[in-house]
Amino acid sequence: MKIIPINQIYINGEFVSSHGTEIFDLINPSTNKKIGEVTLGDEADTKTAIAAAKETFKTFSKTTKEERIVYLEKLYEAVKKRENELVAVMVKEYGGTLQFCKMSLQFTLSAFTTNIETLKHFDFEKIVGQSNVEK
Repeated sequence: MKIIPINQIYINGEFVSSHGTEIFDLINPSTNKKIGEVTLGDEADTKTAIAAAKETFKTFSKTTKEERIVYLEKLYEAVKKRENELVAVMVKEYGGTLQFCKMSLQFTLSAFTTNIETLKHFDFEKIVGQSNVEK
């Protein structure tokens, strides 16, 4: 069986090589065989990710409700499109039953749709007394 290396992390909208050196083995619990290995991020990676998130917040915090809904819909579609593949990986990676992994992925998908519906009815601006409060 081919060992799959996962040696990149997602920071600031792109996959980059981790600065970490610690390797975490992925073991299929059904066969007790190694199926992959992950290079874990380190403190430098964490600091880079935090800095990127802070910078992105400056513009993302100004996005409209409609723009955020579009982002969530795209995420939903991306996960939904790979539903069978993701379930298979979950079964293989941590030994969950097919039924449980399918249910878990459905829960993930419903989190997107629930957030979309919540966002549709959420007011980012509210008058409280004499003040206009922006959330």
